[in-house]
Amino acid sequence: MKKNRILLIAMLLIFMIPYKGVAQEDKTVTLTVSAQGQTLSEAKQNALRDAIEQAFGTFISSNTEILNDELVKDEIVSVSNGNIQDYEVISEVELPNGSYATTLKATVSITKLTSFAESKGVSVEFKGSLFAFNVNQQILNEKNETKAIEGMVKILKNIADRSFDFTIKPSDPFSLNSSNENWRIPLEIKIRTNKNILLFKGFLFETLKGISLSKSEVNNYISLGKKIYPISLAIEDEEIFYAVLRTEKSMSSIISSIYYFNHSLFSFHIENGIEEWKIQSKPGQIKSIYDKNFRLFLRIGNNGGDWRGYNKNSVIYTGGGSRKGKRLILDHNDWYNTSNIWNGSYRENITGLGSKDFLTNFKKVIEKYSSDSQYSFVKDLEYNIQNGMSGLVISFIGINEGTDVVTIYFDDLRTLNEINKISKYTITSNYENKSKVSDKSNKSTPSKAPISNEASSKSISKSSASKTFRIKIQKNRININIRKKPIDGALVGKVSGGEFYTVSDVLDIEKPIYLLKDDMILTDFKTGEKVEKPIDFKLSNVRENDNNTYYAELINIDKSINKVFIDKNKVKIGYNSWFYLEELKGWIYSVFCEKIK
Repeated sequence: MKKNRILLIAMLLIFMIPYKGVAQEDKTVTLTVSAQGQTLSEAKQNALRDAIEQAFGTFISSNTEILNDELVKDEIVSVSNGNIQDYEVISEVELPNGSYATTLKATVSITKLTSFAESKGVSVEFKGSLFAFNVNQQILNEKNETKAIEGMVKILKNIADRSFDFTIKPSDPFSLNSSNENWRIPLEIKIRTNKNILLFKGFLFETLKGISLSKSEVNNYISLGKKIYPISLAIEDEEIFYAVLRTEKSMSSIISSIYYFNHSLFSFHIENGIEEWKIQSKPGQIKSIYDKNFRLFLRIGNNGGDWRGYNKNSVIYTGGGSRKGKRLILDHNDWYNTSNIWNGSYRENITGLGSKDFLTNFKKVIEKYSSDSQYSFVKDLEYNIQNGMSGLVISFIGINEGTDVVTIYFDDLRTLNEINKISKYTITSNYENKSKVSDKSNKSTPSKAPISNEASSKSISKSSASKTFRIKIQKNRININIRKKPIDGALVGKVSGGEFYTVSDVLDIEKPIYLLKDDMILTDFKTGEKVEKPIDFKLSNVRENDNNTYYAELINIDKSINKVFIDKNKVKIGYNSWFYLEELKGWIYSVFCEKIK
């Protein structure tokens, strides 16, 4: 018995001693980060550095001074040293001011980052147990989401300020009080969206998709007694998504980004030769503002018949803008100031961005908007709805480039002497638009296409679309190449079926492209033997051989060349265009795309 007891104790001691030959499990965290930069590379570096800083401060040390060391700050974000295990680009965009923004989902190795910090002499404070690691990861996820949303909103505001064009039309003066001395000149100011609104929609959509909790994460979050904050989002009829966020602060930030359009819509000034002004400085001369074409989201509030009604909300007027007591908001910061007042019939929460007024019930939304072209999309999200909540409902359906969204009627009050000095009225945006979208094709037109030795620059003729438009990659397409130049440019990315992108330029192909079927048969030119189709290849010098075959040179990935015959019935000749995808900064063959109407 004594021997057995000693043996048992010895075995327990053996199992308790750590075995250094077995590597510790690599602990990782995945963070979503947004950043800007003067170049796309700089934006990515800034985003990765943000991910490192958040992970470092949560799991390693509260002393983050080392991250500002010039010798460390670039090395620490290098993918090669393992601190950044991997990252995925969620969205990239060239901003209208000429800079770049990106949102990444980065996986940070806490194990490697800890070793890196120790090698630099940093005292590691927060190693902790696995349980502590899981708790800290939950806390980090919430902080990270809030920070990522704030970064996204900053980028969205930059885009929003450059998403509108303004026109002004004066009418004949009217006498005031039948006097020849004082006059009013009616001005009609029209506000129309430009191509940057597509950047706004696309960046919002792709970023929320990347940040959102998955279904399993939602279920886990609810099981922990945590609240969730859903968003039902549509940017086109077919581009809809049900996002679920972790924090109320994230939701409020999204709401604030929509209300910020109030600032963007009024970001212009008027000149008439004798004065320059902003209409905010003369609120008494604003006769009316028509904005029913720009009701982007639903809010719960009194609509005159139901004190908890679901209304298409205005970013210019309090409430839905259709009931008595509405108030004009000329400074978007006023939306943050909450005041509960009695308007004669009921107490009304005039402004404020509390999420409770936006967390809508799915059944009530469908009951009211089931046949509405802008908001009926919510019913298509039913399979994904959590706890019966459609949440914050945002819809950009019907808002595209060139959409008239707001009309302002303003009276310019002048004396007869001033009228005699007015030559014309001009209206100018307060923000310069440096977008270079329309210049891409001039820089990327190739001098020679690889499909034929006769092809030259004449094979391609630019056909810039008068308006940008959205496309969807065809279903079942996988890893379609995106090229820096049409036809034979370097690869800049890949896309797959079901993804959505913005097309900002189009090139028409005059010479044919030869599309080869997967089951095609290649025959060697000299031996007549069948040649197996390589995984990656290019065809060069394609030309007709006889009535049944084409001759071509097949360039393998290792640069070796097979001269082959190709059965004509295995070849499809295409004359389609190439589309420039704004988000990926590259070209795709249009045959793989479906235009979204």
